[in-house]
Amino acid sequence: MTVQYGQGGSLQLQNSLGRFQPVALQPAQAVIVMMTFTAPDFGQPADVQVLDGGAIGSIVPTPRPVPSIIPTPPPVDPCTVIECNLDPSKLIDTSQTIPVSLTGQLLFSFRPGDGPGMHRVSVTVGGNQYILEFWQQDPAAPNNNPGFLHAY
Repeated sequence: MTVQYGQGGSLQLQNSLGRFQPVALQPAQAVIVMMTFTAPDFGQPADVQVLDGGAIGSIVPTPRPVPSIIPTPPPVDPCTVIECNLDPSKLIDTSQTIPVSLTGQLLFSFRPGDGPGMHRVSVTVGGNQYILEFWQQDPAAPNNNPGFLHAY
């Protein structure tokens, strides 16, 4: 999974039994999440649910011309394929069914809810559930913030 945040920064996160590494965010910060699935899940619906407050928004890739011969496709950078709108005010949904693309990518944006602490997102595809954890930092009590990877 890749978490992309402002000014071209991104984090590659590891999955262990359906749970991804926790990521620290600033208050009200929005990020783009890109999950990559294997062939059996291509085109399948993904049930994306916000569990602890926050909001999500689906992202539909913008079509772009594909060269006629490509030996190996380059890695997909969501912000070169889509219009990256990280405006937190535009994220209002807490649950969506978003299709996994025919190339195996699931793209959505996420913003944590009000208040510091853990904000989880559940993604279910083909009977498998994945848990994404985002820790919203507390600027008023920096000693209370765990040492997670930072997406800022």
